[in-house]
Amino acid sequence: MQAFSLLKAKLISAPLLSLSNFTKTFEIECDVSKLDIEVILLQEKRPITYFSENLNDSILNYPTYDKELYALVRTLKS
Repeated sequence: MQAFSLLKAKLISAPLLSLSNFTKTFEIECDVSKLDIEVILLQEKRPITYFSENLNDSILNYPTYDKELYALVRTLKS
């Protein structure tokens, strides 16, 4: 119950996402499965943006490396 309360407090208090600073390094954390992708773009270990998508059509047949590159491109467009 305490963990849920902490999570709830973090989600409703500002700021959840940080503004990007293009003079600093970006990091990307990507999780690709057979059916979907989830990506978080970070800067100084703080989330800048996140992206999630269910994969379909020909993208399902991409090798994992190509799915990760696709996820990066889609995240940067969001």
